[in-house]
Amino acid sequence: MKQKTEISIIRKFGDLQLISLKIQIPSIKPGQFLIVYNPEKDDQLIPIYFTLQLDDIYFTKPKITNWEVGDQLIVKGPIGTGFSNHYNFQNLLCISLDQSHGSLNPLIDHCVRIGKNVAYMVDEINLTLPNSVEIVFPDMLDEHLLWADYVVIEIERDNMEKNRETLKKILNSDIQTEILIYCPILCSGDSQCMVCSVKTKKGWIRTCQHGTVFNLNELEF
Repeated sequence: MKQKTEISIIRKFGDLQLISLKIQIPSIKPGQFLIVYNPEKDDQLIPIYFTLQLDDIYFTKPKITNWEVGDQLIVKGPIGTGFSNHYNFQNLLCISLDQSHGSLNPLIDHCVRIGKNVAYMVDEINLTLPNSVEIVFPDMLDEHLLWADYVVIEIERDNMEKNRETLKKILNSDIQTEILIYCPILCSGDSQCMVCSVKTKKGWIRTCQHGTVFNLNELEF
């Protein structure tokens, strides 16, 4: 269902800007997103991902936007089921195969709170993370695949091909792995344009309806 709301807060979170909305969102999971549109400023629909929950729920503000506090947005979501709830693992390896978009942070925060061990593989280190999270660099991947029993990845769809070997290595490790794929979205799930689609072993899946989180072994790449 589409609703109209407005931006109530814009705040910094490391290198990211986050926004909070006046709309009531009773529950949201890591990996879920909203499809939003500012009729006065945007020429396309924009997905915004759940990033932080403090006094309110915050979403990453895309760098392509010039939104301000008080701007009116048309909102649909949350979209997808997000990352699965797994309680039978102890060692979580998070991997950003581009710069971090912030979408892994809610999962990291939750796992730290319930006593899991968390490592984060990322090229940059200007991130706002709990002190207990270990920063891992790409040349340390092999040893951390021996340590991890659950892996989550974020990546731009257009960068999957250049990261094919890394994805194959993770897949061949047989560790349970979920991947969040950032895709362009041009509709709110009402058309058959396929612009946002991801290729899986069962065919092309439209992320505007399904969401953008997949099991890695579901994908064709």
